[in-house]
Parts: sequence; C-alpha cells; structure tokens
Amino acid sequence: MKIVVTGGGTGGHVFPALVLIQCLTAHEIVYAGSFKGFEMKASTAYGFRFFGIESRPLAGKKVFKSLLNLAVTAKGTLQALAFLFRFKPDVVVGTGGYVSFPVILAGWILRIPTLILEQNLLPGKTTRFLSRLASCVCVSFEESKKFLPEGKTRFTGNPVRPEIGSVEQKKACEELGVSAQLPVVLVMGASQGAKTINACLLKAIPYMQDKSWQILHLTGEAHYSSVLEEARNALSKTSLVYKPFPFADKMEIFYAAATLIISRAGATTIAEILAAGKPSILVPYPFAAENHQQINAEWLAEKRGCGVLLEEKLTPETFYQVLNEWLSNPEKLKEVGDRAKSLSHPDAAGKIISVLEKIAVAKSRG
Repeated sequence: MKIVVTGGGTGGHVFPALVLIQCLTAHEIVYAGSFKGFEMKASTAYGFRFFGIESRPLAGKKVFKSLLNLAVTAKGTLQALAFLFRFKPDVVVGTGGYVSFPVILAGWILRIPTLILEQNLLPGKTTRFLSRLASCVCVSFEESKKFLPEGKTRFTGNPVRPEIGSVEQKKACEELGVSAQLPVVLVMGASQGAKTINACLLKAIPYMQDKSWQILHLTGEAHYSSVLEEARNALSKTSLVYKPFPFADKMEIFYAAATLIISRAGATTIAEILAAGKPSILVPYPFAAENHQQINAEWLAEKRGCGVLLEEKLTPETFYQVLNEWLSNPEKLKEVGDRAKSLSHPDAAGKIISVLEKIAVAKSRG
C-alpha cells in the first residue's frame, strides 16, 4: 500500500506516528508534516520520506492572527491536495497536531480513506471536527468514545516504542552512571522540557542535600544551558547525585532506571510510563487546551496508577515532601508501578494497523 502519515509539533504526536511507520516498513510511506515541527527532524533521523506542508493553529488570540492562521491553513490544504493527488495513497493516517488538519481534510476531499489517532481522553476540537469526515477514529482511552461518532470510533490504546519496558533496571543504571541500589528520580517535562518543573526542582535541591537520591533531569534543549548554570550553584553545598540532560534519544533507558517519575501529563508520555510499568507523579500543564492534561492525569490517578500534583500547588517544599513520601514507601511504589503496567496497551500499534488495513481494503472493494 501507499500510506501518508501526518501529525506533529511535539513528540506526543510524532512518536506514535513513528511507531506506526516502523511497523509498516513493507509499504510505501510518506510523512507529511510541518517544516518547523519536530517531525521533520525525526523523519530525517529515521530516514523516512518527508513532505513539508505549511500550517498553523486554526485559531489565534487576536483577530488578525486568526485570519492569518486560516490563510496559512488554506494554503497548506492546497499543498496537501496537490501532493495527495500526485502520490495517490491508499490511506491517510493523522496522529494529531495542527499540521494534520489540512492533510486529513485534503484526504476527505479526494475520497481517500482516512484514519485519526486521538491520544488524549478528551478529544481536541480538531479531532471532534475531523471525526465527522474521517473513515475511522482510534482512541487511546475507552472513555473517549462518548465524545466521537459511535459507528466509526475504535478503542486501540496509544502506540509506544517497543523498546520501552524491555530494558533491565541494572543495565540502564550502569549506562547512565547511577546506582541501582539507590532511588533514581526521573524528572522531565514534555519533549521540549518544562520551565516551571525545572525551576522548582532546582530550588528544591537544598531540601534534598542529606538524601541518597539520584536525580536524572531531562531539561529540554532550550533550557539546558540555564539549568546547568543554576544547578552548579544549587549543588555547591550538597553531595546529591544530579545528572541533567537536554534530551533523551533512548527514553527506554531513562524509564528503566527510574524508581519514580515526575512528569507532565501528555497522553503519549502517560502511555510510555504505563508501558515501562513505573510509578509517577504527574504535574499537568495548566494551559493545555481544554485542560486535557489534567483530565488525563486524573483518569490515571482514579485507576491508582499515579499521583497528581497540580502546578498551582507546586513549590520547592511540596516537591520535596511528595518525593520524600513516595520514596520512603517501597510498597506503594511497587503497587502503583504494577497498576500502571496493567493499564498499558502493548498491542495498540497492531490494532491500529488492523483498522487501517480494513478501511483501505473496504475502499478498494468499493
């Protein structure tokens, strides 16, 4: 088959797309994404064929910006129409992000079967609109089905990289230069980092100076230099093991080494934490569209698969207190980690590909 995969902006949309592409290597794949998005860099790294499309969020806070965004989206739709008409794919798959809108819309106009993957429990406005046009929508949460057309929505789970959850903790700790005999705390934001979490961690270091904890800190590339400089001052009076990294190419190593994870609550991050079977304390990004990160986090907390610390309550003191409470209770860590693992969906990619093949075959027979 010929397949066009689209979606991007952040790792939360790109990583599921990459997982699907890696499972579809027997087919001819083109990744359609933004020139400025994370997806272009990822496509180059993985050696995928890439087609760039101009795109912006559908709306802006100001009238002029909204009109400009709509104009760019219209141009991107024309670009997508021209490309799809030439390439003639059997199916178009969208994994989210505003770049997927013009491609899915163009696919619908050209009567090409289209499949949408929605990561968040509360589907975004774009997904809710496109779901009326798409051939099928695959959702990561069973609860998402009530927001989308009943006849075309399938619960599949969110695909994650198969390496996650397959690495031994001892081996991972050796690779990262930390001890497997002492607690390892993985602190991270989204794929681009989280400035608020970074700042809170650095200010909390004095509270941890007598602890035998080891901190692995994924700062985000844009924040790495400033975090490194501030950390030098904060660590001058402590022997705390602290290792900052701008970005992790092999997240499976970091997940495997972690005793406890502090993270934002993006749906793909949550899916990876579940696949790794790790206990986590989620700090939802408060400005996420329609507060979807808090909805994701509260769902998992209700299932006893994580803890939640809202950003409005996030201070150096509460950060330390929560860490101390969890790391002092090995039984709780194991219970929450096991519960998280039980909620994972290792067969998600296979289920999505099965749906993809069915809608492509149905179109060819039609």
